[in-house]
Amino acid sequence: MLAVPSRAHAQAAGLLPSNAANVNLGDLRQIFDSALATTAPAGEPGFTVTPAISISGFFADPVATGTNGSSHADVGTIISPSVLIDGQSARLQGTLFYNPQATFYAQDGSANSIGQNFNGNLHAILVPGTLFLDARGTGSQVLGQGGFGSAGASGLSPQQLTQTYAFQISPLLQQRFDGTGIAELGYTFADTVFDNGNNVPTTTPFGTVAPNQNEITNSAHLGFISGENFGRVRFSGQLSGSQSTGGSLGVSHSYLANADLAYGVSHAIILLGSLGYEDLHYGGTTPLNIRGMTWSVGTRLLPNPKSTLTLTYGRHDGSDSFTFDGTYQLGSHLLLSGRYSQGITTAAQDLQSALASSKLDPFGNPIDSVTGVPLLLEDNFFGTSGTVNRTERYSASVAYLLPRDVITLAARTDHSKVLSSSTETVGGPTSTSGSYVSLAWQHDVSPTVSTNASYQYGIRSGTGSIDVPGTSTEYINSVALGANWRLSRTLTTSAQYALDITSSRTAGYSQTSHYLIITLNKQF
Repeated sequence: MLAVPSRAHAQAAGLLPSNAANVNLGDLRQIFDSALATTAPAGEPGFTVTPAISISGFFADPVATGTNGSSHADVGTIISPSVLIDGQSARLQGTLFYNPQATFYAQDGSANSIGQNFNGNLHAILVPGTLFLDARGTGSQVLGQGGFGSAGASGLSPQQLTQTYAFQISPLLQQRFDGTGIAELGYTFADTVFDNGNNVPTTTPFGTVAPNQNEITNSAHLGFISGENFGRVRFSGQLSGSQSTGGSLGVSHSYLANADLAYGVSHAIILLGSLGYEDLHYGGTTPLNIRGMTWSVGTRLLPNPKSTLTLTYGRHDGSDSFTFDGTYQLGSHLLLSGRYSQGITTAAQDLQSALASSKLDPFGNPIDSVTGVPLLLEDNFFGTSGTVNRTERYSASVAYLLPRDVITLAARTDHSKVLSSSTETVGGPTSTSGSYVSLAWQHDVSPTVSTNASYQYGIRSGTGSIDVPGTSTEYINSVALGANWRLSRTLTTSAQYALDITSSRTAGYSQTSHYLIITLNKQF
C-alpha cells in the first residue's frame, strides 16, 4: 500500500465536518462497504479508467425561472457523462470522479444549465521518505439558501443554485531522525469559489447566501513529532499560519502555536493534552479579533482495531468547549459514529476543512481519511452562509449492513451565532439553528434489482432578521423512493421519485415540490 504521511495540520481544533452523510438516494452498500471493510483490499498496482454516460428524463414541479422568481411545472432532459479514475503505483495514489451535468428544460430555455460535479485526490511521493505532494478538489451545485431535502440539486433551476469549487495543493518536506522523531515543513495553497451566476445575493429569515467570491488561502506550518524512542510518550510541536484574501468577508488570518502531549496508559487508553496560542482575524462589517492562550485535556479510547473514541475539553477560537469524535464498529455489520464540536468558521473555511480531512473511496465518494465514515462536504439543507459564525455542531450516523439490506440513520444539528457579515448580506438573521434526521433503506431484491426508500425531517429557524422580526421557523419533510435495475454488466436503469414539503408561518416560505426522474446509464 502506498505510504503517504497524513497532514497533521489539516484538521486543527475547531469545528469538525459533519459525518451525517446525505445518502438518501445513493448506493448505500457501496458507500458503507469500505468503512466496514467488507470489500477486498486493493489488488495489484495500476490504474483503472471507467467512462460512462447517463441520459435522464425528468418531471419537476415547481421549477423557479425568470428574474421575477416565477415558477411552474416542467419536464426536461439531463445528459451526464462521467469518468472514474482510480489506482496506485509505487509513488502515486489517486482517485478522480468527474460528472458534469447538462440540464435542458422543455418550456423555458433560460433555465438550461451545465453543472460541474467532481471529487478528486492525489498523493505522490516525489522523493522517498523526504518530499511528498497532496492535491485534492471538489465541485458541486448546492441550494445556496438551504432548506431542501432528499432530491438534492436535481430539479432546481440556476436561479436557485450556487456552483461551488474547492481546491488544495500541499507539498510536504520531512526529515526523519531515526527513532527520535520527524520534522516537517509544509505549505498549502487553497482556492474556494462560490458562483451564484448573475443572481443577487439574498438574505432569508433563516440565513444568508454566500455572495460570489474567489477566496485564496495560503498556509504554512513547521512541526516536529516524536518517534518510537520515547515509548508510551508522544509529543509534538507546531507553528502554523494562514491568510485568506478575495472572499466576501475581506482579509482573514490565523496564526497558531501549539504543543501536544499524549501518553499511552495501555493499548486501549491514551491521555491527551495541549497548550498553545492563537491569533485570529476575520473581516466583514464587524471585524473580529481573537488573541490568547489555547489548551485542552482529554482521552482517546481504542476499544477495538476499527474503533476510536476521542473526548477533549479546552479553549480554542476564544471560548471553552468539549469536542467529541467517535467511531465504533461492531463486527462487519454495524457502524456507529458521532461528533460534537464548536468553533468560528465561514462557509469557505467549512468546505476547505471538510476537504482537508477527507479522502475518496474507490467509487469517488468522500470519506473521513482516518475512520472511513462517509463525509458530507456540502448539503442542500444548510446551504452556504455569507457570514462569520460561531457554530455548535452535532452529527451522528448509524449504518447496519445485512446480506440483502442496508439501513442508515443520520442526524445533524447546527446552532450558529453571526459574528460578522459581508456587505452583501447585511440584514440577515443574527442567529440560526437547523436540525434534521434521516432514515434510509436499501433492499437487494435480486443480484440485478434493488429498491431504496428514505425519509428526512428537518427544522430551520432564524432570529433577528431585519425584514422579519422575531423568530421564523420552517419545517421540511422529504420522502424519496427509487429502484435500480442492472440490465447487463455495463448497462443500468433507475427510477426515482422525491417529495419535499416545506411549511412555515412566514409568508412565502411554504412549498410542496415533486421530482420524478428515469435514468439510463451506460459504462464503457
